[in-house]
Amino acid sequence: MSNSVFQIAVDTLSTLNDYSEVLEDLSVKASELVGQTEFQDRFLKLIEGIETFAESIAQVKTVLHTGHYDNAVVLESDLASILKELLECQEKGNLEHERNLLKVRLPENLTQWRITGLLAIQYSRDC
Repeated sequence: MSNSVFQIAVDTLSTLNDYSEVLEDLSVKASELVGQTEFQDRFLKLIEGIETFAESIAQVKTVLHTGHYDNAVVLESDLASILKELLECQEKGNLEHERNLLKVRLPENLTQWRITGLLAIQYSRDC
């Protein structure tokens, strides 16, 4: 792998660190709008952002040839579970659980990405 490709992947991790804070803020703000007409636009923007975040992580892991047994795997699974629950809440109209997911669980997951997940990806690569 060329040094430039490696550096782009590492730089992407740094960008994802900042982006996770933006998503965390968006999630908390969306939680305050649950049940209101403005919620749907904010929610869709958040979901698109989370999809971009997850796709970027997958691409970086591919470029860096990271291992499969690290903190990132647990966080990826948790993030997928939160997204699934959010979509189920949308379908069933479970506003209280949706609010909790957006205010607590998703922000906690994004915080853990900053604390351990993104570093785990960077340091678990095959050298």
